[in-house]
Amino acid sequence: MRRPWAHRSSRVAVYLLALACATSALAANVKRIEVLGAAPLDEATESRRSPRDRALRQALHAAVRQVATDELAGLVIPPEEGVLSGALGNDPFEYASRFRVLEDHGERQTLDPSGLGVVHEYVVLAEVHVDTARVRRRLAEAGLLAVPSGDGQGVQLRIVLEDLTSWSEIQAVRSLLRDLGARKPVPVELERGRAVLEVESSRSPERLLRELVRRAPDTLEIQPLSAGDDGLRLRARVLVPAQRATPDAARAFDTPEAERY
Repeated sequence: MRRPWAHRSSRVAVYLLALACATSALAANVKRIEVLGAAPLDEATESRRSPRDRALRQALHAAVRQVATDELAGLVIPPEEGVLSGALGNDPFEYASRFRVLEDHGERQTLDPSGLGVVHEYVVLAEVHVDTARVRRRLAEAGLLAVPSGDGQGVQLRIVLEDLTSWSEIQAVRSLLRDLGARKPVPVELERGRAVLEVESSRSPERLLRELVRRAPDTLEIQPLSAGDDGLRLRARVLVPAQRATPDAARAFDTPEAERY
C-alpha cells in the first residue's frame, strides 16, 4: 500500500522540476549587463525626474541598445541610428526584467562633446537584466532581424533564380550570399534556365533582397522580382567573366555532360 505522504512528495517533486525548467527557460532569454548611465545637469535638461533617475534610465537605454547591437552583429550593413532607435522605442523599462544601481557616482565633470568646455552630469553604474527575446521580437517586427527558425541558425529561405544562362550566375549569387553572412546557400532544384537555392539567413526576405541588390559587385547585376514570407525571386547576370573562372564554371548548363548539372 502506497503511503499518502509518498504520493504528496512525488507531486511536490514534479512541481519543483517543472518550476526549475521554467526558470531555466526564462534565464536563457535574459542577459545581465553592467553599464554606466549619465544624465547632464544644466537648466536646459531640467525635468521632473531626479538626476539619479535620469542617469538610471540612460543606463537602461544603453543596456538595451547593447543587446540589440549584439543581435545585429552578423549584418554587413548595420542599421542607421534613427532606424534602430525607432525599432526599440523610447521606453527601456519594457525590456528590463529587473535592474538596480550598483554604484552611485553622483555628480562629476566631463568634457563637452564639442571639446570647448566641460559639462556637469550625474553618473550611476547599473546592473540590468535585459529580455533578449523581446528585443529580438521588436527587431524582427521592424524588419531588421528575421524570426528564428528554432535551431538558432536563423531562418530558412528559398531563393529562386530565373532566366539563368550559365552556372557562373549561380556561383556568383552564392558567393554574394556568403559575403552577406548567409549560411549554406545550397542548390536544391536545378533545371534549364532556373535554379532554387536554400539558405539560412538572419535577414527577412525583403531585407536580404535589398542587400543583394545593394551589395552586388560591378561584375554582377541583380534584378529583384519578388519577396515573400518564405523566400525571394530574382534574375542574375554576370557582366564580366571572373578572372579565375574555370571553363566548367563559365559553360552553359543546358548540356548532357556529366560534370555539368
